[in-house]
Amino acid sequence: MPVEVYLICHSTAVVACGEMTLLFDYSEKVCGRAVRELTVRALSGRSTVALFSHAHGDHFDIAVRTLPGVELFVLPPDVPESEEKLLTPSIKVKVRDERELPGGLSLKTYPSTDEGVAYLIEGPNGGRVFFAGDLALWAWPGDEEEDIRKAIEEWKSILKEVSKELVDVAFLVADPRLPHLGGFEEALDALKPRHAFPIHNFGNLEYLKRLWREGVHVPTSLGEKFRLILPF
Repeated sequence: MPVEVYLICHSTAVVACGEMTLLFDYSEKVCGRAVRELTVRALSGRSTVALFSHAHGDHFDIAVRTLPGVELFVLPPDVPESEEKLLTPSIKVKVRDERELPGGLSLKTYPSTDEGVAYLIEGPNGGRVFFAGDLALWAWPGDEEEDIRKAIEEWKSILKEVSKELVDVAFLVADPRLPHLGGFEEALDALKPRHAFPIHNFGNLEYLKRLWREGVHVPTSLGEKFRLILPF
């Protein structure tokens, strides 16, 4: 069955299959109100599950409650209770959680190397989507050697855990502020997804061109649609 993937902006992404959509990390705080228009177009009247990896402003925006067709909000542990109350119906997940979702979906969460969780979503036909959120190698130029060592160790440990799963589609951090992009290539090698999409780009798409190769899909415009053929 065709699966449509829309890279909206930064880390906001949509996966659509049939009458069902997954919306990840909706936020208007990086690319502004254009995000809403592009997202509404991608959702296209389908039933939507909106998932958030963590509560940082570039990944979570309470404005998601104004989007049409969202039947469930999946919230990470760090979303404040005051905002959780505004998003109904909702469930709040924790690290290494497992849940059943509407539409025959199942969910697993993994630790992040920053805040919140990463998601593995399995569709009713067995296809799997991994969304990293802020799971990345956050080792910055100028960091102390011991801090870099610990960051690499933690990141590789989580990647090893996730790599035990088969992944069809992976959204992986490729942050332009880091010379290694937050470990995009290493994550790709570890998880070996059939299809990979770079996220955490701040709306800057030019640098992503160097990541393109077979199986790595690089947007040339905000909200770009990619059509994949795979079971989900």
